[in-house]
Amino acid sequence: MDELFIFDKDKPQYTKLQLIIAGFYQLIISQIITIIICKVLQIDIEQNVVNHKDNITKKWKESGLGVSSIILSEILGTIVYTSFAEEFVYKLFFMKYVLVKGLNINVYLSNFIQALLFSITHYINIINIKQDRNYTMVQMISCFVSGFVGGFFYSYFNSLIPSVIAHMTNNSFAVIDEIITYVKNKNK
Repeated sequence: MDELFIFDKDKPQYTKLQLIIAGFYQLIISQIITIIICKVLQIDIEQNVVNHKDNITKKWKESGLGVSSIILSEILGTIVYTSFAEEFVYKLFFMKYVLVKGLNINVYLSNFIQALLFSITHYINIINIKQDRNYTMVQMISCFVSGFVGGFFYSYFNSLIPSVIAHMTNNSFAVIDEIITYVKNKNK
């Protein structure tokens, strides 16, 4: 199973603890870069997140689902499934097997392409879940940055584990924040 996570079997391996710590570094670096880009582009991240949480709360209220159903759905769907699926599809399959090994594209260009594709595919949220356009733009910037930094960490640390850790942690923070907002406002 460990070989599945490895980028290049000829490169040195890091310990699991080093990979977990690298995942948290990856998350922090990605968040800082995303904040800087949004500041430069004069995008108000905080207001976009507030609006997004209000929209999520409204959709959850309309769904009629209980809090425990929403929590279970978000843990399994957003935190676990989405984190693993996106990392496997974009970095393992697309970057490693299609671009680097299949098309023989260098790792730096392959990383840029997979991060760009990861970002662009989040645009579908406007159509698919009727997500706010401004929030989607923030999400696309965040996806590009985290995808690019994650691709670099994947090749440097020779493991997909840091990217999975960073993705799951990022999604966990978002889900916890959304659920707290929902619980506080569900009876309003």
